[in-house]
Amino acid sequence: MRFVAGFCSSTLCITASGCSDPAARELPPVSWEGEHLRLATDVETPLCGGTAPYMDHLLGALSEQLGAAPPGWPIYYLLEGDVDEYDTPCRSGAYGCADGTAAYSPVAPLDHEIVHVARSAIGFSYPLIEEGAAEYWGDDADIRGPLQGDLLELAAQGNAFEFPFYPKAGHFVAYLVDVYGEESFLELSRRTNYQSSLAAFDDALVAVYGEDLEALAEDYEANYPKCSQRQYRAAFGECTFTPARSLCESDEPLVVRRRFSCGDEDVVGPRFGRQWTTIPIEALSGFTFVFKATPAEGAGMMVRRCGGGCPVPWVGPVESSEVVRLPLFGEGHYVIEIEWPEGQDLDVDLEIYSSCE
Repeated sequence: MRFVAGFCSSTLCITASGCSDPAARELPPVSWEGEHLRLATDVETPLCGGTAPYMDHLLGALSEQLGAAPPGWPIYYLLEGDVDEYDTPCRSGAYGCADGTAAYSPVAPLDHEIVHVARSAIGFSYPLIEEGAAEYWGDDADIRGPLQGDLLELAAQGNAFEFPFYPKAGHFVAYLVDVYGEESFLELSRRTNYQSSLAAFDDALVAVYGEDLEALAEDYEANYPKCSQRQYRAAFGECTFTPARSLCESDEPLVVRRRFSCGDEDVVGPRFGRQWTTIPIEALSGFTFVFKATPAEGAGMMVRRCGGGCPVPWVGPVESSEVVRLPLFGEGHYVIEIEWPEGQDLDVDLEIYSSCE
């Protein structure tokens, strides 16, 4: 049997032959090969130069974090139509899905599905935390809504809870990781699977955290700050895709002054009409920046702290020609994300000032 997790109304596919229509379109052949991931696509719009390397890096970094890699050489299928038009294991109506061998989606990157591919190496976990992990370590593509749903009710639905409630599951995972640490969450992940009963999941929570779901949910709802998926997510891929730049290598400001084009190896997309680049930085104190972009229309910048959780130091989007003084964040790892419309080049003039005393 093949177990499939992803963006759909019901996230598990358990038929031996998959869930696809016999008359479905054939999947495209592999057109790019990385160290950890291969890409196959029939989409005519060219991907930006960093998109496939970013996805390859993400799968490798997640596998290293988990201490295990999925067997074989997984494929990311970037498809020209809806995933259920093709010969895939995705359920009807799914936006994307993944198993241990492949991810399927009409957009790239969709980190959520790559997280599922990576976690297949340790076995898919109980749905609430499996989908929550894919939200917490995944991307912030503009297909998500606000936090909603009752945690106990969502947990009781097993693999039947629907995509609108995924952000809530991810927020609960942010709480577990933020309060108890990644190692404990990894242990919890290994103790359950996608078909575990609610009672088995509850037993796993007690074994790992010393509290059952009801007690954890009570503390989570009463004490953990609320913030959106775009804010609580770990920004794992962005924070590790390129080496971080120190703000204190010299007394001079950190300057990024160049033209960014879709073909550049550090530009990702296009996705939903947007493309972007990321600049990880290491800060020892608060920092101020001046951001200018040409053309300015549609361009913006966000700054977020790496590692996830709520509350999170975060600002954005910042429009071109703004000067921003951020509060004193203290020592930390941050990522600057600059985004602009598809089909354009962008001239960026960014100066970041920080006190390194």
